[in-house]
Amino acid sequence: KEMKEPDSGEIIKIMIATDNHLGYKRRDTVLKEDSFITFEEILKKARDNNVDFLLLGGDLFHKNKPEKETLHRTIEILRKYCLGDGEVNLKIQSDQRVNFKSNNGIVNYEDPNYNIALPVFAIHGNHDDPSGENARSILDTLSAANMINYIGKTTKIDEVEIKPILIRKKKVKLALYGLGHIRDERLYRTFQSKKVKIFRPKKRNNEWFNLMVLHQNRVERAGAMSKNTINEGMLKGFFNMVVWGHEHKQMIQPSRSEVGDFDVIQPGSSIRTTLNKDEAIEKKIGILEIAPNKNYRFNSIKLQTVRPLVIDTIYLKHELKDVLDKEDPDTISKIVEQKIEDMIESAKDDIPPPSVLQKYPQLALPLIRLKVDYSGGYGTLNPQRFGQRYVDRVANPKTMVLFFRKKSTTKKKSFNMMEDDEDMNIQQDNADPLSIHRVIQDIMEKDHAHLSILSEEELEKSLNQFVEKEEIHAIEEHVQGYIEHVQKQLWKDTKKLLKTNPSTQVNHECIEDLLAQYQQKAAAKASLERESSHIPSQPSPSTPPMTQTTSSSSSTNHKTTTKRKTKKKKFKSLFNDDIQATQPIDVKSEVMDDDSDSDNNTQRITSTMPQSQEDDTRLSRRRWGSKVKK
Repeated sequence: KEMKEPDSGEIIKIMIATDNHLGYKRRDTVLKEDSFITFEEILKKARDNNVDFLLLGGDLFHKNKPEKETLHRTIEILRKYCLGDGEVNLKIQSDQRVNFKSNNGIVNYEDPNYNIALPVFAIHGNHDDPSGENARSILDTLSAANMINYIGKTTKIDEVEIKPILIRKKKVKLALYGLGHIRDERLYRTFQSKKVKIFRPKKRNNEWFNLMVLHQNRVERAGAMSKNTINEGMLKGFFNMVVWGHEHKQMIQPSRSEVGDFDVIQPGSSIRTTLNKDEAIEKKIGILEIAPNKNYRFNSIKLQTVRPLVIDTIYLKHELKDVLDKEDPDTISKIVEQKIEDMIESAKDDIPPPSVLQKYPQLALPLIRLKVDYSGGYGTLNPQRFGQRYVDRVANPKTMVLFFRKKSTTKKKSFNMMEDDEDMNIQQDNADPLSIHRVIQDIMEKDHAHLSILSEEELEKSLNQFVEKEEIHAIEEHVQGYIEHVQKQLWKDTKKLLKTNPSTQVNHECIEDLLAQYQQKAAAKASLERESSHIPSQPSPSTPPMTQTTSSSSSTNHKTTTKRKTKKKKFKSLFNDDIQATQPIDVKSEVMDDDSDSDNNTQRITSTMPQSQEDDTRLSRRRWGSKVKK
């Protein structure tokens, strides 16, 4: 049946965008303003649509340490659209000292020293993640200035706790969960070791719409290991919707997860940072409207200020099949030139509207990527020299043409590779450069070596911070920290030896024996880390992972398990008013029992979903204005 249109005053409206990459191509004379132009459009649409807040899913900045001009332009845009006398009708019911540590323990629109008309909630991504001595992100700077509300920052990487921000607007209740980027391999292991705790309201928790935003690899990319992704099955539990950042491909329409009982929104990036087919899809943002009883509606909005991108491929063996001289540069140049002209003409269909071009005429220049397959002994051209002909007609003349040839191989196609034949067995445009992780891993595997005391994983992290994040003291701090750790461990172990056997002589040989034990532990840990890089892929969606009871044959075991007394744990009260506490969810369990005792702050984990939770989940799938599907 058609669902009744709710009152506009009882709706939480959220504008959702991810991967803005402010400061991208900052030194390019043509592309340097693209990210700021689109970001300003997003904020303007948020104000025009009178949303309650803007939710950003990571990678607000393209660099971990943005340039001064990038930071200045960002603050300038935020001040223009976020400050004002507009009324914010959102009440935070959770402990703000826990939720907003970077905002001095208070959400920015409740700070009496600021007038905030458009609140912004943001998590960090892999481009602007915390680093340095105090683990600061550039988002901490914006948050300290009350420009945004920085959420989803974890202090313990190996033991992750995700606590919600409880937001109310009249009868609508929203539990907002944020998880900033954590290196995928580490987060994967943390999930596998059951050290991810997801909290939820203790009282009347089935009344809250649970919205999760994270910034991780969602699917396996070509050549990536399975531990480099976060499987949707890891988020099974009580979420109603998950906003997935980091993936630039626009898949913004809500889709039902095949392994989890929630909907997924993947907005994609707001700017094109790579020249591939995923980026060529039109860029969009969306407005999520949440009504009472956990009903929701979602509308997507096409961005008008995104520069057009056209991608195509030609094969010289087809274009020059009747030509005798395969390496004639003039003939090849004519073929490529004609194709480029056709692509420029087709780009005119996607250029921004006249109202946008009047203000930003530079957006009329399209991004072009022509892949030229010269397999079979055909000649090539100098791409940069050829691109000089199109300096005033194309935004990227130097990278406009890419010559490639296929490698002969008998390996079967992986389902992770692109479907198009021309992209098989060549380096993809969006492939990451040779990573420090891969360099260290290759050296260790090649030489069958291991570090004596230092951790390969921590060394990789410090090298990554030194090279990519420009933390000049990262390696020094890492080595010094481990030296201090070993010294403390030696002191502790020698005291233990003397306590056990007072006659023991702590000499040079004794110290060497202890260090040898540390080396063995380090080698075992390194071996375990290398083996974890070959973890098998996740089960197919038809067999969801982490399900404890799946058939009637296990009913006996289930009865035995339910008879056992569940160990009760007490948790410190984190929330005010009627929402007093949150409780962690075991990631290996389906859902927490809603019948837990609310008076003694205890929890009980069950492996099956209660009927009330099933009814509540079905209710969350409704979208008003559309027919309900069984």
